[in-house]
Amino acid sequence: MWLSAASVFCGFCLGPVQIRPQIPSLDIYSQNTKAEESIWDRVRPSIGFLKRKGEAVGSGVFISADGYLVAHQISTTKQPDEVWTADGQKFALQFVGRDAPAQLDLLKTSTVPVNLIPIGIASLMDVKSGTILAVRAKDALQVELTDGETWGIDSRTQRAVPMQAVRYEQSAVMMGGSLLFSANGKLMGSIAATLSESLPASANGELTQKTLLDKAVQKVSGFSANALARNYGPQGLVVSYTPTWEVTSRAVAGFLSPSHKSEYALLGVFVKDRQGLPGVLITGLTPGSSAVQAGIRPGDILLQIDDVRLRSQIDFFRVTYRLVPESQITIQLQRGIEVQTLKMKVGKQINVAVGPKPSIGRIPALGRN
Repeated sequence: MWLSAASVFCGFCLGPVQIRPQIPSLDIYSQNTKAEESIWDRVRPSIGFLKRKGEAVGSGVFISADGYLVAHQISTTKQPDEVWTADGQKFALQFVGRDAPAQLDLLKTSTVPVNLIPIGIASLMDVKSGTILAVRAKDALQVELTDGETWGIDSRTQRAVPMQAVRYEQSAVMMGGSLLFSANGKLMGSIAATLSESLPASANGELTQKTLLDKAVQKVSGFSANALARNYGPQGLVVSYTPTWEVTSRAVAGFLSPSHKSEYALLGVFVKDRQGLPGVLITGLTPGSSAVQAGIRPGDILLQIDDVRLRSQIDFFRVTYRLVPESQITIQLQRGIEVQTLKMKVGKQINVAVGPKPSIGRIPALGRN
């Protein structure tokens, strides 16, 4: 993944969290404070440890009492063949679907677990900066969630995603795919990306399917060998990123729907900043998109969406990410010297799933395109 090294800042250093083992074979360990043990006590009944041929390969968390659980794509690419609950139940796994923006996969147990407690999903009120819990394949560690929101562009889907920084003193290789839980024990995200020192340049500076036009917009493509080789900050402090609670919440809501699919708003435009001038310049359109149907053209300047004036790409991403699919919006754009007001219907993109599905079970991946 590509993220600007300028995003890094110093802070206090974090140590491992103690987790007291209930199942020795899961090898959960640590030396934690009462605060961290409190988070683990809330989370533990909902955790599923993913294994392949008896070896731990990642963590999942149950989101429903009938055996549906989510795990980061890093964990499922290791092709787990079973999941162990914290109370010792063991089940074969089936792959159900994928949500690419959240980087989460939906799995299901072969039979329904007994006395399973689904995890709560974090909302804005649950997510506060400070100590949170990261659950890995064999253990759990305290990490620090920082204030503020940044935006990443998934290089596989070209979808902008809101993200938050997470800091820890561990190997990024070992932390990739860890599930993150708020201080009150609710699922809020996963460690999905780490830092790299440089950003790829494009020939003409435009945002296309393969390039970024503006270093203010970060590029996210998961953990890469280059990124994993570098640590930033004092004493080996690593800064990684998680999709925000909003991204996770939308993915889980889709997974729990009858179709197991998440829906995302899609206008079908590529934009770039105007170097301090109001609005964003439309550089390209997705064929057949709602923007094309509304008569928008490359070269138009998008000034406003509903009541929000646009000053940058970030404003555009922030507004469009939170639009409701198939809703009606009003846009204001400038074409030459003429300012126009148009009404248009927001398009819909489903599950934005890319890449090969892991070889788990026999249920086909849903919502792939």
